[in-house]
Amino acid sequence: HGLATELSEAQMSLLLVPESGSADGSLLRHAMVDALVLCSLPPDDPAVVAAQQRQVPLVVVGTPRLAKVPTVGVDNRSTAALAAAYLQSLGHTRLAVLTAGATGPGRLRPGFRDRPNGFRDALVDIDPSSLVVYTASEHTRAAGAAAVADLMAMPTAIRPTALFAVTDVLALGAIDAAHAHGVDVPGELSVVGLDDIPDAATSKPALTTLRQDLFEQGRIAARLSIRQIAGEPVRAPRMRAQLIIRDSAAPPGRR
Repeated sequence: HGLATELSEAQMSLLLVPESGSADGSLLRHAMVDALVLCSLPPDDPAVVAAQQRQVPLVVVGTPRLAKVPTVGVDNRSTAALAAAYLQSLGHTRLAVLTAGATGPGRLRPGFRDRPNGFRDALVDIDPSSLVVYTASEHTRAAGAAAVADLMAMPTAIRPTALFAVTDVLALGAIDAAHAHGVDVPGELSVVGLDDIPDAATSKPALTTLRQDLFEQGRIAARLSIRQIAGEPVRAPRMRAQLIIRDSAAPPGRR
């Protein structure tokens, strides 16, 4: 939406090329465009190679990080570290992470790897090996709920008291699972997500999350593309996530 809005204001059009359209990146290789924007692709995706071979202006939103290519977005590891610091500041020491598996054979989204690692590395005075990691079969709310069913069934004395989900979609699934098992959020389990999607503010309880302005990222990517087409040098601005405190996280044992 951000890309389309900015390009429309510049009287330019947007062509969407699906990631799954071809196994060899041929759709991107033959697309008739003046510039390319890659959005959240694994570094080994054939589309990445195809884009670099095109010799047209190139911008990345999210991932992958490519040498000499402007990249728009927050750093996944440092953003997840904010969640770790916040949950520890509330007093949580028994922690869990909810992530998602590959979207296809060998296709693991970089955020699904970097965010759990960033969260783990930011833990202070906690053995990283004690961190419980749950992996959803796919990136959906229902799969997120199914992935943490075992966690919800644990005895209260040993169950993690806080969970960080690498996306809001998965976080809302975790809250669904808690409700289904009679686990109070945040009284018995605090939940923190990442993205600040619209449903985060209206969930019950409202989701504490890390906001990254995806609309603005799209607009910035479009501006960088337009400037490159005009032959201007560009540099992507540094972007940081913002902690949005709502009702889904609290000190452990607070009902």
